[in-house]
Amino acid sequence: AKAAVKRSLYAETEVDKLKVVETELNKIKPLQTMLQSKLRKIQPSSSLPDIAQLKTVAQVKPLEPKNYTTQLSKPEAIQVDDDLFTNISGDSCTILFDPPIKSGIAWFEVLNVKMLWQIGIVDEDVKMVRDIKFGDKGSEKIACFQRLGKLHHYGDWIEGNSKFDDGDRVALELDLTSNPSTLTLFINNKEQKYYIISVPENAKFWCLLLGGEQIKVLKYEQLQTAKSQHKEGSVQWEFGTIWRKDKHT
Repeated sequence: AKAAVKRSLYAETEVDKLKVVETELNKIKPLQTMLQSKLRKIQPSSSLPDIAQLKTVAQVKPLEPKNYTTQLSKPEAIQVDDDLFTNISGDSCTILFDPPIKSGIAWFEVLNVKMLWQIGIVDEDVKMVRDIKFGDKGSEKIACFQRLGKLHHYGDWIEGNSKFDDGDRVALELDLTSNPSTLTLFINNKEQKYYIISVPENAKFWCLLLGGEQIKVLKYEQLQTAKSQHKEGSVQWEFGTIWRKDKHT
């Protein structure tokens, strides 16, 4: 009888212990549920590519190399950091961009980091051994848009476009598919009023930096469709003619 009582007391004690354990487990059950939920969220999705797939993508789509080269009228004056050009001297310097545009629609865009003075095109025949100077021999094959809202080719400086300030995105669109061909200035993607027509093939883009000025090339590319519209009120100036303030084409 005593043995039976002992077994009964032992069983009750074990049951009590199990109840205590069950109670403690119930306390941590919400924490367990929360942890399981978080683990499910951080598990990789089956839709994501694995490492092998990522390697394949990297091999198929390498980074594109710079699609232009430059000539500098004073190489010692310009510090080049990838697409960033800084005039570290007190002299002016012309940056000429290759290759020349032979066909299609070209878009050349720079960030005017600090005081870009001029941006334009030049006929490929002009050899850039010095800074571009209007009035010199060969200047009739050059056209530019100046920081102060002017444009120039052969003759007078013409006012009528907006100024481009530090921080502005300044772009030229050279459209050789239109008849006549056109060169249009954009400032922060806004088309400017005065543009140039009859631009020759094989033209190159260029920028003029004075001492301390800085630009960053953003785009040098071909477009499928021209952005310029030359709406009513636009004024065209013809390349290869003498420009006068009181007369335009």
